[in-house]
Amino acid sequence: MAQSLSNRFLKSSLLRTIETLLSIVVGFFMLPFMVSSLGEHLYGIWIIVSSITGVLYIFDLGFATAVTRFISKSLAVDDRKETSKIVSSAFFIYFILALIIMVVSLAASFFASHWDVDGSNANLIQILVIITGVNIALEFPFKAFSGIAAYHMRYDLLALSRIIFKLLSTAFIVWAVMTGYQLIAIAIIGLLASVLSNITFYSIAKYLEPDVKVKVRYINKSIIKSLSGYSAWAFFIDTSRLLKERGDLWIIGYLLSAAQLTVYYVALRLVEYATQILFSAVNMTTPLLTADFSKGDFKAFEQKLYLFTRLNSVLGLITIFGFILFANELFTFWMGDKFDADTAFLICCVVLAGKMVAFFAAPIGNGLMAINKPRTLSMVVAFEAVVSLVTAYFLILSYGLTGAAFGVVLPFLFTRTFLIFYLLQKDIKFSILSIYQKLVKSFVVLSLPFMAVFYIKYQLSSSLSLLYFFALILLYGLLTYLVLPLLFTLDEKRDLKKILPHKIYLLLFGVGERLRASITG
Repeated sequence: MAQSLSNRFLKSSLLRTIETLLSIVVGFFMLPFMVSSLGEHLYGIWIIVSSITGVLYIFDLGFATAVTRFISKSLAVDDRKETSKIVSSAFFIYFILALIIMVVSLAASFFASHWDVDGSNANLIQILVIITGVNIALEFPFKAFSGIAAYHMRYDLLALSRIIFKLLSTAFIVWAVMTGYQLIAIAIIGLLASVLSNITFYSIAKYLEPDVKVKVRYINKSIIKSLSGYSAWAFFIDTSRLLKERGDLWIIGYLLSAAQLTVYYVALRLVEYATQILFSAVNMTTPLLTADFSKGDFKAFEQKLYLFTRLNSVLGLITIFGFILFANELFTFWMGDKFDADTAFLICCVVLAGKMVAFFAAPIGNGLMAINKPRTLSMVVAFEAVVSLVTAYFLILSYGLTGAAFGVVLPFLFTRTFLIFYLLQKDIKFSILSIYQKLVKSFVVLSLPFMAVFYIKYQLSSSLSLLYFFALILLYGLLTYLVLPLLFTLDEKRDLKKILPHKIYLLLFGVGERLRASITG
């Protein structure tokens, strides 16, 4: 079972990472293509419609998190009838929310003529709002099945389906635009792709749990009440997180110039790309921890906390060291010589440090959700949002863009390094000291390749060519790979050998073991 779980985790991690990378690459390709093909005016209309209808996702109200948690709990104890009741009740909730979204979309379409666009495009905007609103509404009932694939750790199936539909929809959009079709055709392609994706999502859930059914008689008032109570706090967390992640942009736009906002936003986007890849790769712990908690297996719960905080700390440190080495030059290559790469680099490093602290502590936050403590985590996130906005506001007045970056980071230095650890430890016994001892060890070991490449880089010249830039990235990756065996003790590697598939274990540690054998032999 452990071998099966490790295989599923690794497949899920790999495919989710590929999906994220694909989205980033497609975004880089499609933005200039759409602007040049449609023109700034029509593409501006598409942005307006997307920004308005995108808000409709807030009608999820946190139910997706609640459904995942409750389904994981019922499946962990092999209660398929209870799972059917949860799915049926969630389907009823989402059906009502879908109807509300359709009504809101229809109402919003009537205000198209009042938006700051050419009045001749009012009908076009009305049609686009209705199509995209229907698209989102049709997606909602399928969210009732969201916890099934998560419990079985089959994110790989979900990611693979999304990759396929992303490629297909992008190809059809490119074809439509190149043959003269415009925004309505693009919206219809998106709608059809979404419908097929939703059907595939449902098929995956039925494949994994064929005995889980949606029936009217399974709709349960008490389950609806429980889901609502849990989702209210999850919704509060999502809203607070949105405020925390976008509040600094609003403040900068209000206090500083648009040009300064652009520098900050570019730095932020690079950090977001990195964190998006990391979270998509390994942030799948909530269903696993929920299953352990439901079974009362607190030892397994504790071991997973150690495992995933260790994994996140290693990935986070590799990312931080990599950004320090290469982000400045990357900004210049990406945005051009006229871009203020030095300021963007400083902002990037400060914000990244805070994001990586949060990434390191993500399994602890997921642990709070797994033990049904969404209220506790929501209070922490709300505190972070308020402190971040207040400190960013006052620091911007004195220090400009760098003040905004430090304002974002400061709350994490308390909440994500100590507070949530303490809050989880009140219910789950684990050693905070042990986690930080391993973090220090990871820092020391991973600083070795960093210092080596740092020295070589600054011995070359102050201005790197693109060839040297990529050569140093490859060198950093190679040296980091070679020190990976030093991160783990022999006992830890023995445990990993039992858990990881043999090929993955050899990929991670085989070179080091062969070198050690050749030296001792």
